[in-house]
Amino acid sequence: MIASIILIIIMSVIIVGRQTSTSTPSNEDKTQTKESETTASEDSADEPESAEKSESSADIKIVNSSFKPATYKIKKDDRIIWQNQDTTVHTITSDTGTFDSGNLDQGKTFTQKFEFKKTIPYHCKIHPNMKAEITVE
Repeated sequence: MIASIILIIIMSVIIVGRQTSTSTPSNEDKTQTKESETTASEDSADEPESAEKSESSADIKIVNSSFKPATYKIKKDDRIIWQNQDTTVHTITSDTGTFDSGNLDQGKTFTQKFEFKKTIPYHCKIHPNMKAEITVE
C-alpha cells in the first residue's frame, strides 16, 4: 500500500515537471531574455575579442610555445587575430600594458585593433620566454 502511494507521488512529480519544462515562455520571459542579450553585447564591447576561428584566418599563430611570425607589420587602425594552436594555455600581453588577452585556451583566438603608429613588444605571461613584436605604421 505504501509503495503504491510513493509510486503515485513520483509519477505526479514527473508529469508536473514535464509540463513545466515544455510550457511556452510568457512575454515577461521573452523580454528578460532580450534584455540579457543586449546587456551581454554592451558589456563585451569594451573587452578584447576572443573566439574560435579557422586556422587560416589567424594573422599570428601560437605554435610550439612561440608566436609565428615573431615580428608583424600592420597599418594604423588594422586588427590582428592571434590563434592558440598550441596544446597549452598562453596569453598575448603587451610589454607596455596596452593589451592583454587573458588566458587563451587551445583553438581560441584574440583580436586587437591598433590605433597608433608605434612598435609594440609583447609576450606570454605564462611563458615569459615567448616574445614577439608588432610594428604599426
